[in-house]
Amino acid sequence: MPSIESEIEQVETFSKSKVVAITLNHEMMSDAEIKETIDEYEKNLGLPTTDVLKFGCDKIVTCLMGVFPILQKSITSKPK
Repeated sequence: MPSIESEIEQVETFSKSKVVAITLNHEMMSDAEIKETIDEYEKNLGLPTTDVLKFGCDKIVTCLMGVFPILQKSITSKPK
């Protein structure tokens, strides 16, 4: 299985974009392994990491709002 670093490199190379966050596929992982992997990736890669199905998407949304502030502006400026 490729390393997370090589996966990030491939995504960045082919998409010509920067990886700003990581989501996990928890298949075949225990809850303890999921939490350990999240902690490891955040510490070693400095990227927000979560398992969206287990922990929701708040961390990723917050990251995206920081990277793309126009998203926040478009949300707050929509008519009600």
